[in-house]
Amino acid sequence: MARGVLYSTETDPLSAPWVTPHVRALAASSGVDLSTVTGTGIGGRIRPSDLPTSPAESVAVSASRSVFAVEVDVTDRGAGLVRLLRAVIDAPQLAGYPIVTRVDGKLAYLPGIRDLNEDGIEKLLADPASAKVNPARTLLVEITPDAMLAVPAWEGPVLALGAPTRRPTVVRTGDGGEGIAIRTLVHLTLGVDPHEPDATAFLHTVAARLA
Repeated sequence: MARGVLYSTETDPLSAPWVTPHVRALAASSGVDLSTVTGTGIGGRIRPSDLPTSPAESVAVSASRSVFAVEVDVTDRGAGLVRLLRAVIDAPQLAGYPIVTRVDGKLAYLPGIRDLNEDGIEKLLADPASAKVNPARTLLVEITPDAMLAVPAWEGPVLALGAPTRRPTVVRTGDGGEGIAIRTLVHLTLGVDPHEPDATAFLHTVAARLA
């Protein structure tokens, strides 16, 4: 089951930078004015990597993308990179973008992936191609520790799957009512050009295929 959009920069703009205590402490120790820093994380969150190495380098970075996030219940089928990539290629939206991911921390180009089943994708990931790509016209798909916190820096669209967590959530019961059950949930986050018309449709399509 995929839940509705949890967060969208289209509808949930922040009036001030979103800063964790850790980042605030780093900024204070280096004399950086956080009001001059633009965060590249979801919703404008300032990450450690956004901080300049010296106050003189404190120049705001343009956050020229929209960010959307949904929560997906993957209790019954689980979620890994192969399933995520299969869900991406099943989605008709954003089909014109080549796809890359990260394997052992390195960028991996996946030629021909849109014609493969899950077994084929697994074999492709075992021996990925290395090729130069245009980041502005390439879809990056990867798993991150917490997709809700930040979308990895990338010029083109980014789809990030967070680590699964188990917690109580409301579920439908057999008699049509509601109950509480322990379920495995993941956050699926999409960072994309604000002018991309199929962004939310793509995100919900991928989420539905993962659920």
